[in-house]
Order: sequence, then C-alpha cells, then structure tokens
Amino acid sequence: MDASEYDSNRFRLAGFDIAKSFFTELMDPDSDLADEHIDVGIYYLRKKYCYHLPRYPKSRCAVTDLLFDQYMTKLDGIHPSEEKMKIINKRKQKRMQDQKKSKSKRKRISKQQAEEEEEEEEEAVIQPLTDFSWFEEESTNEKVANYVKGLDLSCGISWASARKVFFPFRLKPRTGQTSTHYFFGILDFKDKIIYVYDSMGSVTYDRTLERVRIYARLIPHCLKCLDFGAHNKFYGESPVEKFQIMWMKTPQQTNNVDCGIFALKFIDMRLKKEDVFNFDQSQSLTFRKELAVNLWAHGKWKKDSGYETPEEQEGHDYGDFEETLCEFFD
Repeated sequence: MDASEYDSNRFRLAGFDIAKSFFTELMDPDSDLADEHIDVGIYYLRKKYCYHLPRYPKSRCAVTDLLFDQYMTKLDGIHPSEEKMKIINKRKQKRMQDQKKSKSKRKRISKQQAEEEEEEEEEAVIQPLTDFSWFEEESTNEKVANYVKGLDLSCGISWASARKVFFPFRLKPRTGQTSTHYFFGILDFKDKIIYVYDSMGSVTYDRTLERVRIYARLIPHCLKCLDFGAHNKFYGESPVEKFQIMWMKTPQQTNNVDCGIFALKFIDMRLKKEDVFNFDQSQSLTFRKELAVNLWAHGKWKKDSGYETPEEQEGHDYGDFEETLCEFFD
C-alpha cells in the first residue's frame, strides 16, 4: 500500500483506526506521544508476549493499559483514602461556613472555589469500600475486577497465572502545562511491592507517588475479595492491606517529550528481564522509528492477509501460542 493511499484504507490496531499522522508523530523526535500511541504500543508488546512466549523469560506477566489507570483513578474518587476524606470534610466544613457568611450575596467564584465545587459533586458518589463493591454489575469496581480475571482486555491474561503485573500510568497536564506524563510500574505478587519506573525522576516524584498509592491501597482489597491467594501461588495465603512502593533508579530523559517512549521501552525491556540502563536518551529516536516500522509492518500484514485477532476467551492463558499465524517484526 502506498502511503498516499493510506488514509482511505487505514490499519486497525488495538481497536483503533490508525491515521497516517499516528506514524509521523511517533517518529518525530519533537512530538509528544498521545494515549493512542501508548495503548497501541503496549498492545503490540502484550500481543508479542502472549503469542510468542518462548522468546521471553519463563515467569508469567500480565500487562494492563491506560483504561485500567483511568478506572483506578475513578475508584479513588469513589472510595477515597482516610487522608483524602479528611481533606474533603475539611473543605466541606469551610464551604458551609462561607455559605453562612454570604447567604444573600452573590460572590464572584474564583478558580479555586470552582474546583472545590467540582470536588463537592464528586463527593456525592463517595461510597464505603465493601466486599460487595467488586461484584456490583456494570460498576467501575467490577471493571477493575475483570482485569484481574483476564477479561475485557484483548491479549490479556488472568492475574492468577502471573507473578507480575505491568501497569502504564498517565498523569494529565497541570494548569498551564501541555504535556501528559507517562510512566510505568510493576506489581510483584511474591514481593508484594509495586516497583516504579519514571524517566522524569524527582521532577514528577510527588504526583507519581500519589498515583501509585491508589493502586497500593485498592488492589489488595480487590484481591482479597476475589480470594486471589487461593489461585495465585506467588501471592499465597497471606494477603496484605497495602502493597509497598519502591522507586527504581532509571535512565532519565533529557527533554520534555519522551516520557512515553521511555515508558514503552522500559516495559519491553523488563518483560524480557533486561536492564533498563541499557537504554538512554541517545537511543530514543531509534526506538521511535523501530516501533513505527514494526507497527506499520504488522498493520500492513494484517490488512493484506485479512487476519483478525481472535476473540479472547475467559481466563485465556495462551497455551497454544505456537499455533498462531500472527507475525511480528523484531
């Protein structure tokens, strides 16, 4: 297929119709990656891992996506921590006092007050975290539980058969900022630790840690309710209330646009148990081009051959990976 004809006959990868600009932005060293790049890139790595397991070390790993991170962030709003509840209640009391002082006056709403009002709306859906929460149909809780079971994620595996779970994280831009920040973490069921890999280091440390704490607090509760220890030999019969968090030393990016590239490369390397320090900023453009070429070649092969990724089965562990016809280009 000629590139000039592409937009009228797009590839479909990871559930996305891929525009030509997807590839040009991916190869552009001055371009931020978008959520679509991250999820398509992770899908490609997850698919390679599931279908070509002999190329990887023996320990089994599950890999999530940015939608899972979105669910976890939403859950934190529904089931906030005790520390966050204290802040919410304190702000609520302050608002009530302010309302009493200005009963008949119409005040100009500042930006900070507007943000607090948004939090008040979210406060209306705050619920206690109970065992039943994870089984409530069509709820965000159930969607998270389905990831644990290996459902609702193409080329996903049940966490019950895995020792580790890889999580991509997304931090939205703050006011006045334009770039989204991506990093990733690994939950090791045996160690009961979430290992954090962030190419921005101390620059994003506080926000990164705040996000990972959501996972460290909520996932153990979900696993306990699903009786996870009875199904995962690494997790065992001794559940914890919270996972520990360990900040890992990593190569640091030297620009403001390559956090997504570093996150994808780190995921690829850790799936293969390679040292992340074998990658640095000088190799980022090469990896951008390699990933773009591989995704183009894979998309073209699927388009030309008429291949369609089969529907995922419940709890699929991809034991028949050697029989797949799906090709990859390394």
